[in-house]
Amino acid sequence: MTKTAIISFDSDNEAVQEIIDDLIRKGVIKIEEYPYNQTIVEKIKRGERAIEEGKGIAINPDNLWT
Repeated sequence: MTKTAIISFDSDNEAVQEIIDDLIRKGVIKIEEYPYNQTIVEKIKRGERAIEEGKGIAINPDNLWT
């Protein structure tokens, strides 16, 4: 059975890094780079939640360049 987990890893601990590198070499875990800047993704998600909650200001796109 395949399980998928998203893990954000940032550590200066060499022992932890060696364990992760070993698991990658053995094929136990697979690394896929996330193509989007996480800060921007979080801002977009906050905006979507705000819209769902009825917050924000509606802007007519036709009025943006007038």
